[in-house]
Amino acid sequence: MKRSLLFTILSSVLILLSACRDDPKSNSAKYPEQQHVDISEMPEGVEREANRPFEYPFQLDLNTFTREGFREGCAGDCCSSVSAMRLGDYTLFSDTIDCDFYGKEIRHYLFRGDALIAVHEQEGDMLQIEDEDVQFAITERTIDFENEQTFVRKDTIFPDEPLVGKGDYVQVTFDRSERRDYEKGIDDPREYWNFESAEDFSLYASTTSIDALKTIWFFSHLNPDFDIAILEVYAWQEITAYKTHRIPENALFGYSSRTEGRGTLLYGVLNDGVLQLYRSEENEMLAETPEYVLYLEIDPDVTFERPDHYIVFDPDKGKNRLLFGLDSSEQALYAKYEGQSRHIALEFKEDQSVGKKIVKVYTEMIHGIPHGTYTHTHEGIYDYVTYTTKEGKEVEFTINHDASTIGGSYLDCPLF
Repeated sequence: MKRSLLFTILSSVLILLSACRDDPKSNSAKYPEQQHVDISEMPEGVEREANRPFEYPFQLDLNTFTREGFREGCAGDCCSSVSAMRLGDYTLFSDTIDCDFYGKEIRHYLFRGDALIAVHEQEGDMLQIEDEDVQFAITERTIDFENEQTFVRKDTIFPDEPLVGKGDYVQVTFDRSERRDYEKGIDDPREYWNFESAEDFSLYASTTSIDALKTIWFFSHLNPDFDIAILEVYAWQEITAYKTHRIPENALFGYSSRTEGRGTLLYGVLNDGVLQLYRSEENEMLAETPEYVLYLEIDPDVTFERPDHYIVFDPDKGKNRLLFGLDSSEQALYAKYEGQSRHIALEFKEDQSVGKKIVKVYTEMIHGIPHGTYTHTHEGIYDYVTYTTKEGKEVEFTINHDASTIGGSYLDCPLF
């Protein structure tokens, strides 16, 4: 249940979706008087009504659900968010696309296990502009896949109003084949985004001048919110002879920046959905290409910029070392444990610094949901991290100077 969020074309998608909706004037009738139907499989206390629109929140108490995933992002004029909540065998997805005056869309999906049983969607498309007032033509639609009923209503609202119609629903032809299309279109925020091939990203230079210094940028097609500056070079050409440059056969790409007998070699491989970039320095005076070292990792869920430096911490108890990637202002960008491939998103919470003792607290974000906290303390030449679980259990870490520094400076490449 995944989809790539190609935000740059969202406004066009909204228009197309609206054009493909059922016309309530066709095969329609005002819904009959409600009939009570008891569906025993629904969560305790929930009653289902047949021959009535099955609207969000589907007769459920959302306070009893547990949030398990949240993802958001913006591109161009459009922003998108999707959340996942669960109660027992039931999962509720809420997916929102907001393109401001160009259109809006909200979809709610109710699953029992892996089966989609209901959808409630609301869409608004810009209708007209009169005296600088924008209005939306909205379409609200409910689909009950178990009772095999679809209801639609249309209305006109202003942009600051909820996407809720005020008129009556009309029943339209139910199409059971829609279930598969809806299931395919859900982006599950409880699952990691994964790079699966070179088609999921692009590398490009910021200038086409032959002699000028170029910045090589990375652009993710899965999460197009950010461009990541990779490195600066004067020349940039693709490598096809992998064996000659000691690049592994499974590499997605290889590039060289060689000028005047020297340069940089760079190749990328995938590790559990994460792109790993390896780098070596090329010199025509050397008989062989020097060993490649891990230069940068890009986790499509977490990595939005290249860290300025890294710090390695040893646990006071246990054996899994902790890595922090930090920016030039000493703000932690992500955490990672040795032996794990995925990065842990850190959200800055508060600064507890006193005098020369620098203390910054971060919230651990797992699939967009807050979990524990990391407290990073810098005092003198030492750095410490305290990880606190939601239950209050603490794990202490201390900087490993040998692993974190080279020539008195912090690492500029990740150790693991």
